[in-house]
Amino acid sequence: MNLLSSILFLSVLLPTDDVPKLESGKQPFPKQVAQELSESLAPASYTILEDGKEVLRFWIRKLVPSAATPGGIVGYDSIEDGTFLGIFEVIDDSFSDFRGQTIPVGIYTLRLATHPQDGNHMGIAPSPAFALLSPLDEDQKLDAVSRDDLMERSKKAAKTGHPCALFLDPFVEAPTEPLPRVRENEQKHVVLDVSSKAKLESEEADLPLGIVFIGKTEAE
Repeated sequence: MNLLSSILFLSVLLPTDDVPKLESGKQPFPKQVAQELSESLAPASYTILEDGKEVLRFWIRKLVPSAATPGGIVGYDSIEDGTFLGIFEVIDDSFSDFRGQTIPVGIYTLRLATHPQDGNHMGIAPSPAFALLSPLDEDQKLDAVSRDDLMERSKKAAKTGHPCALFLDPFVEAPTEPLPRVRENEQKHVVLDVSSKAKLESEEADLPLGIVFIGKTEAE
């Protein structure tokens, strides 16, 4: 995948030319995003860039409902399937999901989904959490959606009959470096790490998200 670049407010440069650059700013939300969704988003925007043109942009939900116990790191397994996580804009059509499916230029919602632990899904990824893409015009409500509805909506993203998914790289402990950042993980996937907050029963907690935007499964 060939990534492009543009200038926003804060440039976060990576230590090697092999990994794309990240710039964090406050680009306005796309006008197509319903007020119900836009009001749930943090103001920061995260743009992936290379060679002077923009390719991808993310906006992340500022407060994500979670069933985690206070005192530990908030894991993806504490978040209900179908929960809205943010907005994802694809600006360059060379982008593909974790299955290698090309995703058309457009604006998508991101919602959490865990793949089933069965024979059809074994070995797809190191852990089961994904952010599924749905076309924005199919998804304008903040409430969590059912798994079946999410699967059907996400199939419309790449128009291949299979949901479009970005792998969520798990955090086993709190990040020690400032976020946001772009990094390469042990599987040579390129990850955008961003900070959100989790809404627990009686308090809020840090919720780091690791979104793999370059890399795909080796499973068939």
